[in-house]
Amino acid sequence: MISRAEVKIEQEIHRKLGMRSTAEDFFNSLNINVDEIVIDFDNVDFMSRSFAQEYVYQKRKADVKIIEKNTKGIVKDMLNTVENDYNENFGIV
Repeated sequence: MISRAEVKIEQEIHRKLGMRSTAEDFFNSLNINVDEIVIDFDNVDFMSRSFAQEYVYQKRKADVKIIEKNTKGIVKDMLNTVENDYNENFGIV
């Protein structure tokens, strides 16, 4: 059976996700004693490129599967942009 935890990022950080170090601190605080972590972006209305870059980096090096939920607008666009850049730069499809 897969164990799963859900985290509302607005409650853990803020509605506005700006600083790179905040993304790193967020991942360091996650409970990795589960198989999957669902990160809920509901009510988040801003994400900077630097936060998104660190988020994607931390997600890729995590020992647990990370699933995003309720990504829309600028959050979805920024994560997609950074994921695509990461894939192009590191040759990952």
